[in-house]
Amino acid sequence: MSLMVHFDDWTLRGVCLQTAYFSDDHKGEIIGQGLKDALSSWNLVEDRLTCMTTDSGTNMIKALNDNEWPNLQCFGRRLHNAIGKSLMAMHSSDVHSQKTREQQPN
Repeated sequence: MSLMVHFDDWTLRGVCLQTAYFSDDHKGEIIGQGLKDALSSWNLVEDRLTCMTTDSGTNMIKALNDNEWPNLQCFGRRLHNAIGKSLMAMHSSDVHSQKTREQQPN
């Protein structure tokens, strides 16, 4: 699990504070506590938290909701998933069309 911060000191910046192995069960409650611990280890105060950006996993959404933290789902991740599903649907449609053509009598 990685913890990044983004801030603006007249130039938008982003820094990865930590990337840690997360061996525990990936349930929302455990992730939420892991994130709280990570913030605490960097002396970051929850009251100053503007937003957390995550994938759209239900465990991540639950972790942030349980901690009552504002969150956004990552646009890049959502776009990636949408494109992947579209390509799978197109491929499935192409395979179905090809099978239909092969089954037609000459």
